[in-house]
Amino acid sequence: MENIGYLDRKTTKGQIIHILTEDYPLTSKEIYAKLKGSYSFQGTYQGTHKALQELVQNSVVQQEDLKYSLKHEWLTQAHEHIEGLKNRLIYKNPSIEEITSKETITIEFEKFIDIGRFVLEKFGNLPDHENKEFITLVNHAWPAIALSKEMFKLFKEFHKKNQNYILVGNDTIIDKMNVKPFIQNGAKVKFVKNIEYPDKLIKGDYIMYAYFDHKGRTIYDQFCKATRNLGSLNLHTLFSTLFETSFKHKIIIVHNKDLAEQMRKQTLKKFGNVTKNGKTN
Repeated sequence: MENIGYLDRKTTKGQIIHILTEDYPLTSKEIYAKLKGSYSFQGTYQGTHKALQELVQNSVVQQEDLKYSLKHEWLTQAHEHIEGLKNRLIYKNPSIEEITSKETITIEFEKFIDIGRFVLEKFGNLPDHENKEFITLVNHAWPAIALSKEMFKLFKEFHKKNQNYILVGNDTIIDKMNVKPFIQNGAKVKFVKNIEYPDKLIKGDYIMYAYFDHKGRTIYDQFCKATRNLGSLNLHTLFSTLFETSFKHKIIIVHNKDLAEQMRKQTLKKFGNVTKNGKTN
């Protein structure tokens, strides 16, 4: 569908469209006032007027008597497009066979801990005939401390089967605590700056992108940065975020040998020269 990018609420045009779905018709000054009041809009009235004119020219918005509203035809097309997206397969618990049968697959999770289980049970067992290094690039170290006895057994088995190299983008007290079980089970870990979101895991020729729910991600980030020492560690907040709170997390797994190898090589450079047996020179 043309102009579907206008639905992005991070843009001025997307915000204008959202405003006009709730209240219409509106003058350009009324729209500007709503942008300032509801979206902490930093742009100018002239910028708002320019965005409106572009929406009019692209048949998204119509103008009558100095007031604006969304065009019915565009709304119908947008609805049909969104429904089509909803009907695309988003898996809840695919098998390894389903994952490997697709070049790209999207999987949805309600709890962070379920992503950890998925990695241990499925992603970590995707085919890798060359036994390549398993790469993890994360903003915050994933908390193995929260694993159940059953899952920690899987965690240990996972490390026996994979040569694990982990780059962590934050070095808070929580992050340093969380990496200890990984190091104790043979993983190589380094704290670095500027790990780009989303978190990424690489197994063989498969890349897993983890898109955490914005609210859940924010809560966990604030929790990590607010904990100044282990004495102030609030385990209730940690465990409720990981186990009890339902969010909408999504991961996307892409099968791309060249990209996976490029990302693997870039990561291993951080650890020096790595030989096939996982040792550094």
